[in-house]
Amino acid sequence: MQMQTYYVVIVSAGLLSLLSGCGGGILSCKPDAGDPFQGRWEERSSISCEDESETEGVIAEIIFCQGEFAVTWTPFETFIDYWGDYSLDSATNELTMTVTGGNFIPDDTDLTGTVEFPADGSIILRDIYLGTKEGESPLEPACGHVLE
Repeated sequence: MQMQTYYVVIVSAGLLSLLSGCGGGILSCKPDAGDPFQGRWEERSSISCEDESETEGVIAEIIFCQGEFAVTWTPFETFIDYWGDYSLDSATNELTMTVTGGNFIPDDTDLTGTVEFPADGSIILRDIYLGTKEGESPLEPACGHVLE
């Protein structure tokens, strides 16, 4: 008699919703080509609140696509640290993000601020802090992120 092996995958309702929304999920979402904000980004640096100096970034993937966002420090397959919805006011560049789920949601986030679009193609999140990576403590609070 031959034995068969079955695998069971358990996915949280929030992750299932994220992965199945936005035309196949945030991981496969097709950004609006005319919107310089939408796409996959990596944190080049975080911006100090004290003197606006920059330190090396630690967030490996930040996705903004069709009103949804996802933040991941260490990508692995479909793992996402946290996700949610965002709105960006094109007149004022004010960005508001709301977390709707996650595998790890930092308790030190500040998800409202502004977005700048420098000529070098990067984006700068001002007065926004995406939080501290699980298991680490911040040396000092950050007041922004430079994404490329």
